Amino acid sequence: MSPEDLLSYLESHGETERALTKGEHINELLSLAGHPDGYTKAVDPDRWFNFYTEISAPLIALARARLRNPPPTAQIIPFPRRTA
Repeated sequence: MSPEDLLSYLESHGETERALTKGEHINELLSLAGHPDGYTKAVDPDRWFNFYTEISAPLIALARARLRNPPPTAQIIPFPRRTA
């Protein structure tokens, strides 16, 4: 499942009566959202959780923002040239 497919799935699934979501999907969402402060770093990937929209929506928004504008993976640091 692509990242956007996962976000769409979690978004629609959070509106269901029980909103049961596997921990592995929540962990993937946490990763896509950049493991924001105030949220757990991971959940048991084999457990099922009631993951309603009230909980998932802020993480989904963060994940979508990071997918549109990913954080830099490297930084270029200029060094002065040596002079002889």
